[in-house]
Amino acid sequence: MAFDKRLIGLIIVVGFIAGLVGASYTHLMHSIQHFVYNYSSADHMSFGAAVARVSPVERLIPLIICGLIGGVGWFLIHRYGKGVV
Repeated sequence: MAFDKRLIGLIIVVGFIAGLVGASYTHLMHSIQHFVYNYSSADHMSFGAAVARVSPVERLIPLIICGLIGGVGWFLIHRYGKGVV
């Protein structure tokens, strides 16, 4: 089976771009965690320890905000988006 050089090159490029996007999303998630739970990398604290340090209300507020953002997005997609094919 002969592979086309363009196909192999395209697979490498797509894999590289997917890796960069994944790393970017990981960095974004860590930044959001540090912002929401008010800790930094200099604290040498695990994510679980940072979450355990805050009150239950402070844990619930980010979940409510994310739920509201997701709900508004869902509503807008179903109201203004095209139907499912």
